[in-house]
Amino acid sequence: MRGRETYLIFNMIEIHKLNGQVALINDERINLIESKPDTFITFDNGDTLFIKESLSDIKEKIMSYKKEIFTK
Repeated sequence: MRGRETYLIFNMIEIHKLNGQVALINDERINLIESKPDTFITFDNGDTLFIKESLSDIKEKIMSYKKEIFTK
């Protein structure tokens, strides 16, 4: 179980829900990110989550996270 816990934490980016709560999401489970005008994420299981960050903020977080992983 130790390896699974590490995996779950390792593949997470921090986002802010519309109510101000901070959450960690697995960027590899994201299927779609839309902004209409609120930004929401659709996951591969069909769940959606409305967030405070803009589409470009999420893109930057994911790219920064991936860059950090692949340069180690």
